[in-house]
Amino acid sequence: MLVALGCGRISVETLDAEGSAGSANGSGGTSNVSGAPAGGSFASAGVGAAQAGGNSSGAVGGANAAGATSVEGGATSADAGASSADAGTGGESVICAEGLALCNGKCTDLRVGNQQGDVTLDCGLCGNSCSLIHASRSTCTAGVCAPMCQPGFASCNSTTNNDGCETPINTVDNCGECQRACSQNGALSRSCVSGQCGVTCAPRYADCNQNTKPTPNDGCETFLDQLDRCGRNCSTAGVACDPTNVCNNGSCVAPTGLTVLSVPAKKNSSGRHRFADIFPAPANLEGASITVRVYAPGATSGTLVVYPSDTTSNNPGMLTADLASLAEKWTDLTISVASTKTFNATSIKQLNLEVNLASTGSSIDPVVVYVDSIRSSNLAVSDTFDSSVGGMVSSSQVVVPGSTFTWAAAMP
Repeated sequence: MLVALGCGRISVETLDAEGSAGSANGSGGTSNVSGAPAGGSFASAGVGAAQAGGNSSGAVGGANAAGATSVEGGATSADAGASSADAGTGGESVICAEGLALCNGKCTDLRVGNQQGDVTLDCGLCGNSCSLIHASRSTCTAGVCAPMCQPGFASCNSTTNNDGCETPINTVDNCGECQRACSQNGALSRSCVSGQCGVTCAPRYADCNQNTKPTPNDGCETFLDQLDRCGRNCSTAGVACDPTNVCNNGSCVAPTGLTVLSVPAKKNSSGRHRFADIFPAPANLEGASITVRVYAPGATSGTLVVYPSDTTSNNPGMLTADLASLAEKWTDLTISVASTKTFNATSIKQLNLEVNLASTGSSIDPVVVYVDSIRSSNLAVSDTFDSSVGGMVSSSQVVVPGSTFTWAAAMP
């Protein structure tokens, strides 16, 4: 080995074979290198440099380079030797027990995360910190963040999004809890105060069950003009009207303002004719019901089929009533409305009424169906035919020749 010293710079020209190749038998770097300070003795500095290469535990190339390269001062050479030792031990991987994941050097159960004060880290996956938006604390349950919400807020999408308590629960769509909507049934206006629904009822409607608990709200659930429960308020509702009377403004009276549907029904004739009440604008009836009040005096056979259509002419299903049963009294036929894959309940253009004649014919000709009103529970539709047929039309596709519709001020 030839070593030259000049102005504090140490140059190692040659190393033994063990130093240049890197010992495969090294066990983790030299343990006897103290790291001589800059300007220290040549001997200790030189030994430190040589041992830095020779005693490395197997850092590929890095430790050998430290021993073979000229460096500034003995201290730097000794530090190189120490770094070689760190390289050997640092290369060992950490293996976590089954069911745990290595997150930032710590074995973690991702089902419960890593609790750090009020925040939960590594919930569900490494690096996922539970949000504290509108929350005082978070925990992790089955890998899903569970925030402890501040008053007036809730986490309504906790299984899909980590965004804390994102939903205010003092609105009419989320009143007191997630997705508890204040019903529009029979309501002119709605409110949510302290997690409780408030409602202003429309004429002919009342809130008789005072539904204030955090259960599905039903708004002004009582229609006071029911044929079998007629009254002006909750305490007086319950009077059943005579078969030929209707309930109007809380009183049983003879009907006024009617649309008259007439279909010829000669002996042994059959067929069907469609009428429709077309609304002034598409109505949103999602979650509501629509009721048609009808009477077919004298009918003995056949059916009346009632169904709504959306703006693409689809329907959710049909309600069928025997005309003979409608001949006994005024009857309310009610259909619940909800969207399906093919039917859009938020855009209803009309209510259809089809008079179907029986194949055996009818003992009365024509078959006449009186229509007193068509109303929806959410007030989006309220056709009473007080002075005209309103939006009633007759089909040009589903036809019994000679069928007509007219307006009448009263029953004959």
